[in-house]
Amino acid sequence: MELDAHYRDILMELVDCARAMGPYRDDVVVTGGLVPLLYRYHPDYRRPRQKPLLTGDLDLTVPEALPLRENKRLVDCLEQGGFVVVRSRSATGDAPAKQFFQRQEYGTEDLAPIHGEFLSPLTGPETDRDGKPKSPREIQSGLNAEALRFLDLLLWNPITIDLSSIEDLEVSESLVVQLPGPGAYCVQKALCSDRRGSREKRDKDLAYLYDVATLTHDQWSALREEIEGLRRASAVWAKWITTAAQILDEAFGSSTGFGSDAVQLVYEGAVQANTVARVMVRFSSGLGLK
Repeated sequence: MELDAHYRDILMELVDCARAMGPYRDDVVVTGGLVPLLYRYHPDYRRPRQKPLLTGDLDLTVPEALPLRENKRLVDCLEQGGFVVVRSRSATGDAPAKQFFQRQEYGTEDLAPIHGEFLSPLTGPETDRDGKPKSPREIQSGLNAEALRFLDLLLWNPITIDLSSIEDLEVSESLVVQLPGPGAYCVQKALCSDRRGSREKRDKDLAYLYDVATLTHDQWSALREEIEGLRRASAVWAKWITTAAQILDEAFGSSTGFGSDAVQLVYEGAVQANTVARVMVRFSSGLGLK
């Protein structure tokens, strides 16, 4: 797949970030909208006809706390690698500020067109015993992450891709990053779509689901095994998977479902609603989510 300028720019941002993270690369899973683009370069998956959806966000998910690696903080590694941390101006009181990171040349006043953010799983109540929100929270000295529900799914048995395998990036050294298993990614996207405050974000989540469904078509049985593994790993996750199946059925499982038209709209007609409906019904069934 020939990369256009935007895809190349965000992938090069990931390359430089991965280099900068150094000893922390094994702690980080690349998540969010960049994942379906990266799946296209995994040897097990197809490259579907539709183009990957554009994103300017580099979402990196980490555990609830990061140990110190090689006596260096992750924020120091990023700064030495050419990135700066940008603090949200909406922070109040002594609560941890929401943080983003971007290339040094963009400074710390405004967000760059492409920027990154660290995320971590939100478990238990959304507030602590004192009634303070658990998000954002400090995951390591100097580095805060936004805590979000369902992200623990994405940290379970991640897969890897070597960025040097993407020829257009011309990466000379092996540079391995972690991605969520596609089954976990789909469950998490389905759950998030049902919580979105805007229709635009919900519809984009559904479009990501369709994209992953098409590019993993030859591996649906493996995705089903992955999801069964998630069910066995946690009773909470098993309930989430049941909820995700219900969300998918509501969106795609009948002629009155809104999901197929939503995906067609996101792709601006490059895919047709009837095709989306047919694929997603088979996908849900193939993954045991029907």
